[in-house]
Amino acid sequence: MQETIHCLIVDIDRYPPLPTTATEKSMSKPSNSEHTTTDQLSESAHQSVDQIARSAGKVEERIRHNAADAEEYVKDAGHKTKKYSDKTLESVSAYVQDNPLICLGLAFAAGSLLSALKHRS
Repeated sequence: MQETIHCLIVDIDRYPPLPTTATEKSMSKPSNSEHTTTDQLSESAHQSVDQIARSAGKVEERIRHNAADAEEYVKDAGHKTKKYSDKTLESVSAYVQDNPLICLGLAFAAGSLLSALKHRS
């Protein structure tokens, strides 16, 4: 297998250095631009991007606020549900302890009904 290595030698002194800062970039622009339409379109595009960024920032802020409100609402609903289920469990437990024979009869009737419905289908 033969490998070919290509090497490109560039005389770096032949080309001027590229501007690295915004000041250098703005200074490298010709003062009398021959591309006024391009420059105007570029400026308009920059303004549009800036406006979109501001709008997106406001939308993001609103979404974060709504998400925080939703999180608080869900936590509150969870706590209320937990309280209600605990209260209901206590109530049912107290009823079963006070009326064990009635609860046994209800459980037997419910089981018989479910068994009949299951065998029917």
